[in-house]
Amino acid sequence: MLRKLVIGLLAVVGVVVGGFVMLVIAAIAFFGVEDAEPAAQAAPAATGESSVDAETQAEQDAAAEEKAAAEKAAEDAATEQEAAEEKAAEKAAAAEQEAAEKEAAEKAAAEKIAADAAAEKAAADAAAEQAAAEKAAADTEAAERAAADTLTVVAIVDGDTVDVSNGARIRIAGIDTPERGECGYDEAGARMMELARDRQAVLVLAGADSIDRYGRLIRYLDVDGRDVGLTLIQEGLATARYDSRDGYGWHDREAEYVAADAASPQAFSCPAQPSPQPAAPAAPAAPAIPAGSGTDPQFGTCAEALAHGYGWYVVGVDPEYHWYRDGDGDGVVCET
Repeated sequence: MLRKLVIGLLAVVGVVVGGFVMLVIAAIAFFGVEDAEPAAQAAPAATGESSVDAETQAEQDAAAEEKAAAEKAAEDAATEQEAAEEKAAEKAAAAEQEAAEKEAAEKAAAEKIAADAAAEKAAADAAAEQAAAEKAAADTEAAERAAADTLTVVAIVDGDTVDVSNGARIRIAGIDTPERGECGYDEAGARMMELARDRQAVLVLAGADSIDRYGRLIRYLDVDGRDVGLTLIQEGLATARYDSRDGYGWHDREAEYVAADAASPQAFSCPAQPSPQPAAPAAPAAPAIPAGSGTDPQFGTCAEALAHGYGWYVVGVDPEYHWYRDGDGDGVVCET
């Protein structure tokens, strides 16, 4: 509209002026305005387009920055997550290690307790085995002692010695009776005859000593369940002797024999013998001892000692006095 208005004004001026030049100017102006208008119109368009591009670029830049920031935030979050996971894994590993160490310690403690219990049990078992072995040995020894021969008594030597059917001579353990020629000899021998002659007798080991120096077997003599040696002691026909009190070692029935001996009076009476005067111990003249024979080797009986040239032992003077029985109580043994 503005262009038409300008053109109209120029036409009026041209008419008024009436000059050709004005018409030409008008024409130029017309065409110049006509050409200038698109240019003018194009300029704002270009300016708007540049403005739009700048805004778009700014938005793109902002979006890119936001994207970069988001990516960085995501990367930081991933790093933090990775660090947290690594820390959690380390913590879990430490907890697992601690649990494993605790389990190992508990297992070691349990194994030690079990080992100690096993050791205690082994010690107890060993002690029990030792006790069982000792008991078995004791039982075996007792059985061996109890497992005696059963033989027939075929001869009575004297009150404490017999012969049996297998040819052995038995010296009854733990007792002593008067020897031949001594007071009480006949009584003891007669009672032994009653108790054992021609009867089955059980010969029982008495202790460590099983045979004497004369080759006689040292045994208890049991007949019909009766201890013959103990019976002779109880009846006052024998004394408890050849035991731990006089150097022969303890025998199994010693306590019973000694107690019976203390409680039993002598069953036989002997003729009174004059008591020796104070100087009497040196008075008896003993037979000469063969040269080089040494001291009495301790025979089984006074008869044997006399037969070998020994005898006449006086109490308080000769140590051999206590080896033999003083049947008459006169302070002298093995006298002729």
